[in-house]
Amino acid sequence: MTGRVELQVATLRERVEGRCAALAAEAREAAALEVGGLMGVARREAHSRVAAAARAKRERVRERCRQALAELDATRRRSDFEAARRWLAEARERLPAALGRRWLDPAGRNGWWRAAVGIAARRLVNRDWRIEVAPGLEPQELVALGEAVARCGARAEVVATGQGAGLSIRAGQTLVDATPLGLLADSAAVEAALLAARGGRSGGAPP
Repeated sequence: MTGRVELQVATLRERVEGRCAALAAEAREAAALEVGGLMGVARREAHSRVAAAARAKRERVRERCRQALAELDATRRRSDFEAARRWLAEARERLPAALGRRWLDPAGRNGWWRAAVGIAARRLVNRDWRIEVAPGLEPQELVALGEAVARCGARAEVVATGQGAGLSIRAGQTLVDATPLGLLADSAAVEAALLAARGGRSGGAPP
């Protein structure tokens, strides 16, 4: 091989080796970029999975909290209902005695029979009344009762009865029953009034 040929071969080899080195460098760079991209994708996917898992965990915690609060609220409502039921039963049991005490009090008795006369004036068309009244009205109260009836444009026969408290006013077949038995006859209305009174006092013992 002549020197000229050897020089050409060496030059060509140099070019090939240089080209191979350049291609290898390009391949390494491309591989590094691809690996970096894959790692970035992997990191993003891992972050998304972690974020999704965290959201799912927070939602599970919130759901458990909602369930716990709902159960607590249901328990509280049941407890309140039972307490109200017991309170109402005790209050209903005490009401007749409470009404009896009110009838014995002059101011309470005065308001009681006046309210009954007012109701009778609105409800009874027939103005011939028979008033049956429990013991306890003083003579001056009987006079005041007669005057109140007269102001309603009615005539009344007042009869004393052996009932413990209250009065009843009858005109024909229509009756205004203001005795404890009559006042407590409508259980729903009585319980509603008791609960309203209890709410106004923020709980406490029955009257």
